[in-house]
Amino acid sequence: GDGNGDGDAVDMPELHDIDNEAGYGTKQKVKKTNLVPEIMGANIACVDCGAPNPDWVSLNLGVLMCIDCSGVHRSLGVHVSKVRSLKLDALSESEAKLILAIGNEKANEIWEEGIGAQKGWEKPNSSATRKAKEDWIKSKYLWRGFLKITDDEGSTPTEREEKSSRAMYEAAKTGEVLGIARALAHGAVATWKNPDEDSKTALHACAQLKSSDTEDWKAIECAELLIQNGAKMDTRDKSDHGVLDSALVGNADVAMIEYLSTKAS
Repeated sequence: GDGNGDGDAVDMPELHDIDNEAGYGTKQKVKKTNLVPEIMGANIACVDCGAPNPDWVSLNLGVLMCIDCSGVHRSLGVHVSKVRSLKLDALSESEAKLILAIGNEKANEIWEEGIGAQKGWEKPNSSATRKAKEDWIKSKYLWRGFLKITDDEGSTPTEREEKSSRAMYEAAKTGEVLGIARALAHGAVATWKNPDEDSKTALHACAQLKSSDTEDWKAIECAELLIQNGAKMDTRDKSDHGVLDSALVGNADVAMIEYLSTKAS
């Protein structure tokens, strides 16, 4: 055999879109993407073990993985990794564009940045055991053990959360998807309200970005990343505006308003 005994068997998930099933018909029909070939072309090896042609994704992490590693990701729970099949599940356009904006290489520059400081760890390859992959994936995303932590991140969990959340907010204000991804990896809380900016959340902030301000407008990718990681449309700022209201009042970009309308229940 290929060295994969029954002990490495993968729990096959139920294959349907859990998120859209319960509320079927209540949300506007979201257009399915045709960007899957592009996503696969840009990410030719599994983010965690390097296996070729991965066709499973984590929506909130913006990465592709093989079926083995996807099983481990699934076991961590959706608050850590939201797993979908590129072949079997329909991705929306904004989900697909978010994965293109992050992708395996850039995600690993965040999640594995500090691996040099960790003794005794070696990244598993595709022929590694299920246990080796599991240990790596848990240490990487659950314990966040391979991040590069700098001295200025704060000395207490509360301080670190605050600093990361502020960094997330600033990145959202300027439409930097990778800045948000990095801040979230380092402990930012997607629902954090900025006390210095009328209690707006990062989602309020990126909703105001105009496509005319920048050539490479990534505001919708930013919003998608925040929502995938727990940001809420109905969080209110000091003026008592939810995110869509705030965007409408702020005369936001039409594409952003259309996008947020599909997210508002």
